[in-house]
Amino acid sequence: TRVRSSAASDVYKRQIFMFIPFGILAPVLFKRMKKMYWCVLAGFLVSCTIEISQLLTQRGYMQIDDVLTNTAGAMAGWLIWKIVTLLTGFLKSEFT
Repeated sequence: TRVRSSAASDVYKRQIFMFIPFGILAPVLFKRMKKMYWCVLAGFLVSCTIEISQLLTQRGYMQIDDVLTNTAGAMAGWLIWKIVTLLTGFLKSEFT
């Protein structure tokens, strides 16, 4: 069982990492996504769209776990974007 739990953990990590770029790029490209609520909601909806398309096309497996981990990845990406934005704004004000 240890091997199975390790493999499952790797899958969850990959699912989260896959959506981090979404969470970083969405607020850069779309003004509304600068609010965490909208960015995470968009990540959730994109993930739901992917999972529903898997169900309809019978390619892959539709899993709620994927939706949750993808949404967590979008949130993590948004947090990274927010921290970088705050730090760069702070550094600009300190050195100008």
